[in-house]
Amino acid sequence: MEKKRSFALLVIVLLFSLNAFAEDIKLSPRKSFYDQVDGRKGGRSNSVYEITNTFDLKGQEIRLPEGCTLMFKGGKLVNGTLKGNHCVVKASPTCIFETVKLLGSWVNEEAYPEWFGANREEQNDDTEAIFLFLDAHIGRHLIFNGQYRLNNSQLRHAQIDSVQIDGGEFICFGAGLHLTGDNIVIRNVSLHGVNKPSSSKLNYSHTGLSLRGNNNVVENVEVYNINSCGIRVGGKGIEIYNVYSHDNQIGMVVSNNTRNIKISNSRFNDNNIVNQSGADGVLFQRTVAGVVVENCHIENNGEHGVYFQGQNAVFRNNIISNNTLDGLKFGSYDDGGFVYTDEKLNLWVDGYEGLVGFNNELGSRGYGVANISIVDNLLENNRGGDAIYFQPSATNVRIVKNEIRNNDITCSFFNYKGAKARLEDINHIEVVANTLIGHSLKDGEPSRIYISATSNVSISDNKCGRIGVYAPNNTTAPKFTAYLRECVIENNTCESIAINRAEGTIVRNNVIQWFSTNTNCSQLHVVNNAIMAQDRSIIINVIQEFSQNEVVVNCEQLCYETDTYKPTAPLLFEDNNISGGSSSVGVIGFYGTSGKSSSIKGNVVSCQNSISPLVISSERNVVVEDNVVFGKATKSSSTIILSGSGIDSKGNESNGRIDAVRGVGNKSNVKAAVIKKKVKEILFKSK
Repeated sequence: MEKKRSFALLVIVLLFSLNAFAEDIKLSPRKSFYDQVDGRKGGRSNSVYEITNTFDLKGQEIRLPEGCTLMFKGGKLVNGTLKGNHCVVKASPTCIFETVKLLGSWVNEEAYPEWFGANREEQNDDTEAIFLFLDAHIGRHLIFNGQYRLNNSQLRHAQIDSVQIDGGEFICFGAGLHLTGDNIVIRNVSLHGVNKPSSSKLNYSHTGLSLRGNNNVVENVEVYNINSCGIRVGGKGIEIYNVYSHDNQIGMVVSNNTRNIKISNSRFNDNNIVNQSGADGVLFQRTVAGVVVENCHIENNGEHGVYFQGQNAVFRNNIISNNTLDGLKFGSYDDGGFVYTDEKLNLWVDGYEGLVGFNNELGSRGYGVANISIVDNLLENNRGGDAIYFQPSATNVRIVKNEIRNNDITCSFFNYKGAKARLEDINHIEVVANTLIGHSLKDGEPSRIYISATSNVSISDNKCGRIGVYAPNNTTAPKFTAYLRECVIENNTCESIAINRAEGTIVRNNVIQWFSTNTNCSQLHVVNNAIMAQDRSIIINVIQEFSQNEVVVNCEQLCYETDTYKPTAPLLFEDNNISGGSSSVGVIGFYGTSGKSSSIKGNVVSCQNSISPLVISSERNVVVEDNVVFGKATKSSSTIILSGSGIDSKGNESNGRIDAVRGVGNKSNVKAAVIKKKVKEILFKSK
């Protein structure tokens, strides 16, 4: 019985003790805060301290008991330091700390900058109060209500982690919020200067919102009238949603070595206080990687819409227009203080399958643009002339299904002058199913696809003004070979295709007005094209195959041979339909190749106003077979002229004379009606 009484008494004592430790305590104004609360003076853990008066801490550091709550009901603390121990503050958004610094640990769900004196009508600068608030680490949800004045001329950075900043309008006199930390969410915030400033010098320091760290989110934020960057971010795993950055020097800067950043449904417009290098809508600095930019408007910025230096990126469904220079520029660089490792970029993979930016590991080199997809964007009226512009080094690039108005797609080399010797080249470029309309704002020429590269170029299914491909020359890139290799141009509809410094390029199934080559080409294949208004002669000895093309000739001579290049393979000139109506057109001037026999076979040449539509002269091996020629037959001239000891001919037919050194089964002076029946009508197919 005695034991039971002792146990019951112990339970009563424990319950009383717990209640005593958890009691609500109203602080007396006649005693100091230190004497009533400090854990070293008998302050009670897990208690609620009700503060209804102002307490001067007299510069002391108060060590709060573990788990206590400070409940402010009209009172405040001034002049000192509070060191929390998993403590809580409860108060309305009013000033409760005046020149008070918070240390230790705090577990508030919500907190307000007004607690530290921000947003008071009688003051012109909330900077100190806001940074005291941020440095206090007092809550997980930091709520800003109303208008705040920031003059962060000292470029102070607050170190915070795992918090959400919500709301608030910040008027910035210089720099704004500069934050460092991980797992930060910033939502529903506005930062801006009083008016749109003017400047003659670009400033990267006084950023409106600077956020550096990992796994951070910026959402529903507007930044404007900042005489520097509107927003600067850096780190890993960054998400940017519904941001509007405008009327700054730079819309947004993504800092060096940033990894895995997604920017979506945002606008970067009118960042044009200065029109200088770097005054871009979005500037990706060197060695960024793992980038998605989608559903954004990037317009009317001071230099480029986007300037990018890095690897593994997707640009999709954006509108990029009316920027001072280029829409999307991918810039060269030869170093950057960082070398890529073999890391994989696994963030943002869902929904991006098949895009090169997310099917490839990072390269081992620490420089150059690589693994880029540009898909389904509208790019128009960028005043420098290029919608998309690449400099070396660049590799593994896909430009697909974009609509481009009054701008070009360009990959171009420049003179290294020895300073950029590390730069490699431009290769593995795909330009597919893009529509380019209008005339380039660069020079008024029809909008074009213009690729300077060293190897592996594919240009297909585009509609545009012009297409040009070429290798860099020895002046701009002395380390490279003379030819662009492994290039295919197919299924395009455009005004023209021009090839320069290329070997083995395949041109097939295109609908064009005219086609041109240069003497520094070699072994080209031109197959099954519709060439509707060929107004210049083609250098035939740089072509290995010219077959199944439909050609309307508007020049004096379709083909000619130059002495500056000696072909290394025989020519196949077969099954072409060639027509021309005006006088002295449609002449094929071919003068032979060395090595195996070349073949001029199965062609239909209908140039009724040309006296000699087919002229071939060769001292080397050429077989001229089964061609049908209709021209302006006269008694004193020949419609087919085959001269030189290297020609064998057979089965050719013409409405005029055939002048051949050797021939079997050729039919000359065939009635015009008979020849006309054999002449195929030129029908340009829809490719």
